[in-house]
Amino acid sequence: MRYAGGIAALSARRYDALHLLLATPVQANQAMSGSGEKPIVLPVLTAITETGGAFKLLPGRERDHVPRREHLFLHLHPSLDSALFLGRSYEPLFDRFELLLVLTFVDLRDPAGGGDVWAPPGRFSWKHRHSESPMALLIAEATEQGNRWLPLANGFFGGNSDRLLKVANSYKQLLSPRPVVTRAPG
Repeated sequence: MRYAGGIAALSARRYDALHLLLATPVQANQAMSGSGEKPIVLPVLTAITETGGAFKLLPGRERDHVPRREHLFLHLHPSLDSALFLGRSYEPLFDRFELLLVLTFVDLRDPAGGGDVWAPPGRFSWKHRHSESPMALLIAEATEQGNRWLPLANGFFGGNSDRLLKVANSYKQLLSPRPVVTRAPG
């Protein structure tokens, strides 16, 4: 399972393993996202997105904004905590994994940076609007460390902080609530 492996890699600060987990080339079939070899994150996240609505059918998930992600969050916690002793770090690690998963998807889906900025939202997207934003924390950390930031040093975003920040800031705008436009009477 990508989530369990990703959270485990992050807990050990093994960004090299996380990069392999997300970017390993696989043979994608036409139904998933075009044929040919693609980084595994592209066909997998595309397929997951297509089945995401089914999770709203689970009892208690009807009103969740991201039901699949909430289901994973709750069901992975006990086994990962038991194996890795994550304690309170589980939720921040889950958020960070989802962020890197989504940002990697956006980056690899549009490697030329042509502006095709879309990826399914995660649990972090709700926090972005309502509390301390995991996205803002990641952007601040990456900005401060530049090309020394560990994910970049391990192959994410081509090792380029400008590329990461372009992807992250574009996706952040997508998450931001749109202003309500009102027209003056008359």
